[in-house]
Amino acid sequence: MTPTSEQKATPPRIAVVIVSRNSADALLRSLTALYGRGLFLIVVDCGWGDTSGLDERFAGVRFIRLPRDFGMTKALNLGIRAAETEYIALVTPEVEITAEVLETLANTLDAEPSTGAVCPLLIGSPDQVSDLPTKSSVEPRLRPARAGERVPCASIRAIMFRSFFLRALREIDERYGDYGPDIELAQQVRRNGKTILIHPTATAVCHPAAAPTGTAVDADHELGLSRFLSKHYGFWTGIFYLAGRIFAALFSLRLVKAWLLINRTKIDGG
Repeated sequence: MTPTSEQKATPPRIAVVIVSRNSADALLRSLTALYGRGLFLIVVDCGWGDTSGLDERFAGVRFIRLPRDFGMTKALNLGIRAAETEYIALVTPEVEITAEVLETLANTLDAEPSTGAVCPLLIGSPDQVSDLPTKSSVEPRLRPARAGERVPCASIRAIMFRSFFLRALREIDERYGDYGPDIELAQQVRRNGKTILIHPTATAVCHPAAAPTGTAVDADHELGLSRFLSKHYGFWTGIFYLAGRIFAALFSLRLVKAWLLINRTKIDGG
């Protein structure tokens, strides 16, 4: 589908930032569904070559191609900076979402000043929402969402914000690597006295991809939690948590992980 002359003449009010990481097939499905529907599409290719050969087929899409994978936080920031619209939706390729659903989410933010972010209900996702980490519960349980509920934290697989909220932050704290942008954005929504809504009727289909695993992923996750605790519960809270994880890695002879934690080596292309 190609853009109509009316769509070309009307500046889009919604930007969709898609971070693609070794997900070429899912990205193609996502772009095919959204292209030519009056949206500003921004794709950040994290060095995997997922966008190779797509320029002519999807003319007008903003492709940001990175030389290597710098982690989710930096990729999101690059995409957000490229958006010049009233609303910004963060979407990952495994989520099958329509332009009509995105319009519904934007209309909800239009009508509800107390709502800081809104998500479709992700069909097929077992881990869309959770509480935020606290000193007493560092890793809250992830769970499926329920239509119409307001939640402390929602996945960045599919979530929409007003652009001025994201710009007021200047950027998602890049002291996070791969893990952390979802909990940090949720905390900032709460700090602004607003809530995150799972829309009562808007849905999208999630085709969950295999989650990355490995020592570097584990270390990045714990470094992200340490950063969150330090930032929002006091410096020493995060330090004590990180020290505990280092000792646990040493005790279990996971020496590479201990080294990564000691040197605070997050996933950022380093």
